[in-house]
Amino acid sequence: MMEKRKYRVTITVGGESFTILGDTEPERVQKLAALYDERLRQTERAYPSLSPARTSILAGLNLTEEYLRLQEDYQQLLAMVKQVR
Repeated sequence: MMEKRKYRVTITVGGESFTILGDTEPERVQKLAALYDERLRQTERAYPSLSPARTSILAGLNLTEEYLRLQEDYQQLLAMVKQVR
């Protein structure tokens, strides 16, 4: 069995640098970090009095809500496609 390649990538989120080791391509990890960092900054602007930890939690919850909504939309589209067939 072939072992997956491991990548080491350094990202910056919320002004903090992190080195991540994993099998996800570095370009994808950088893209994920940039998207999360942008959401974090949006949350900071909307709620400037929140602590960094609470800002991070709220940004994560907002992204999770968006993900679940997209998942539900996808399931509805799949159901519509099945009806057409």
